[in-house]
Amino acid sequence: MDLWQYISILRQPDKTGIFRKDNTNEKLEALEKIRAEGYPGLIYCLIPLLKSTSHPNIREAICDTIVHLFRKMKTRGRLYETVNQCEISTSDIDFYEAAFQKNQLIVLLAISSLNGDGYLREKAVKRLAALQTPEAIPFLIYRLADWVPQVRQSAIEALTPLTRPDFIDAFVTHLPLLQWLRQVQRTDPGPVAEEIRDFIIHRNRAIVLQHFSRYPDKARLILAQQLSASYAGDSRELSIFIRDQLYLIRLQALEHFGDLSTTAIEKLLTDKSPKVRIHTLYKLQGAANFHNIIQRFIADDAASIRSFARFVLKENEIDYKTIYYNNLQENRQISGSMAGLAETGAKEHAAAVERFLHHPFPHICCTAFLALTKLDEPKARSFAINHMANEIPGIRNVTIGYLSRVADKAVLETARLHFKTGSIEIKKSMLKLFSQSGGWPTLADLILGTIDTHETIRLLSTTYLATWKNRAITLYTKPSPEDMERARIILGLAHEQHEKETYFSTNPLTGLDFYLR
Repeated sequence: MDLWQYISILRQPDKTGIFRKDNTNEKLEALEKIRAEGYPGLIYCLIPLLKSTSHPNIREAICDTIVHLFRKMKTRGRLYETVNQCEISTSDIDFYEAAFQKNQLIVLLAISSLNGDGYLREKAVKRLAALQTPEAIPFLIYRLADWVPQVRQSAIEALTPLTRPDFIDAFVTHLPLLQWLRQVQRTDPGPVAEEIRDFIIHRNRAIVLQHFSRYPDKARLILAQQLSASYAGDSRELSIFIRDQLYLIRLQALEHFGDLSTTAIEKLLTDKSPKVRIHTLYKLQGAANFHNIIQRFIADDAASIRSFARFVLKENEIDYKTIYYNNLQENRQISGSMAGLAETGAKEHAAAVERFLHHPFPHICCTAFLALTKLDEPKARSFAINHMANEIPGIRNVTIGYLSRVADKAVLETARLHFKTGSIEIKKSMLKLFSQSGGWPTLADLILGTIDTHETIRLLSTTYLATWKNRAITLYTKPSPEDMERARIILGLAHEQHEKETYFSTNPLTGLDFYLR
């Protein structure tokens, strides 16, 4: 049954028919379906039903469904456009307060605060403020940018008494919303925003530092930036930044590099993020022992750091190839050393890289393969053909990426065999190869994929085929008679199969014969 049919059931009187049959159970079942399958746009249809029913259980279930759908909304843009036209009057707010519990009332007032009626928004803001709950804070912040002065003033007056320590976490969590409002520039929330900032950063600094790790990522980053801007020399704050999961927050510690201890600097030099490592090196450039420090990063995993290290040491007579080779012999900095050999063109050390093609760690195998494509391409090509259907996705993807650029008849024939006998994941990878290599030789393979026994493969093939059509106008080379004949034969068979099986509502091969004339 369609969702709108469930809405129609809810709009019926509580008792229907000549004998006034009770349809409570039918309505409750309809609400369960809407709750499970519905979307936030249905709130518009459900709001009027809160007052139209006289049955308490149904009214309660309708409200719970509205709350559930409302919480499904994740983006700011959808929030306003979904609920601003709901049919709510100022008197309805009084009804909501009398009929519903606090957790339900918060959502109903939040919806009312986003309505197109300014009088309704003003009343909703005042009632939200009276609830004295942190859940009201984001909706009060929204109204700081309201186009009606009275509503803005009500929001300011509502927020002021909420700036108290037990609500500090809610204000920090919604810092991104406050920042967004300042960027919108419909009105200037500057004075209020500064008051909230002072409340968070100065008056409750100890609390937010203690709770720092519990805040969401965006809020934590904004908070870190504001704490950094008002840093007063307490190195314990920098330690909090350095321990954070976000590299952008760890970078904030470098803004106060002079206050970092040797231990903290060493931690940043060994950070998992290349950006943190390289910015730490930038800060150290003036240090007396910088040249000794930078030599540790000649074989760093990050290409940008390896390049920077070689640039800094360019006046020194350093045999980078030997350093990289020795590292591999001693199993030190393996990934960075293999990449370094490729970057310095050390083809004489290709054998040292080749032995890592079968390393137990897939990421090292991938790095070895990519290095070998520059040091010994024939061996790299042989490895790629033999491992294009590897069960490890990382190795399979890196070989497919390489082969799609050098695909010839032998590569495509091997891929066709894997597509015919492989698993669904292998088939996906072969389709990716066919699509990325492009051109006329793979058209027939993409057509064949649209009649595969697996629906996933059929859908993916159709997508790749649409991409092929878009690129066809740039195929200035004439197809070989062999490729053209194969494509025509498979198109005929596949088109007939689509007409018989109706895998899609419309045949995806319709019009494809235009390209094969």
